[in-house]
Amino acid sequence: MADIILLDTGIVFEFFSNKKSSSKTEKLLFESRAALSTITLFELFNGVTNATHIEQREQFVTLCSLIDFTESIARKASEIYTKLKLTGDVIDTVDIMIAANAVQRKFPLFTTNKKHFERIPGLTLY
Repeated sequence: MADIILLDTGIVFEFFSNKKSSSKTEKLLFESRAALSTITLFELFNGVTNATHIEQREQFVTLCSLIDFTESIARKASEIYTKLKLTGDVIDTVDIMIAANAVQRKFPLFTTNKKHFERIPGLTLY
């Protein structure tokens, strides 16, 4: 999976809203370079009951590679959390899990919240 870019949930929502990052996301989808963590998959469908929104998400997911949250990624997420807690820079747990997926697999993360994710050691931002 060379040149894969892991998409954060915020980037997907910007794509749905046709915001500034949409053209970059569209290009990644067209080039088959977009990937989603299974944690992002959870966030995309969490609490969604509108059939149109569910279908929109289903179609988007089919255009992406899905990256599982594995034991080694869980361990990396725990390591990241511990380091952030020691420095007082803790962020949302699901964001740490998504970042750990990117770090462990050496995928850049495409996010709308660079300031938030810059705290993660070893994470490359797209």
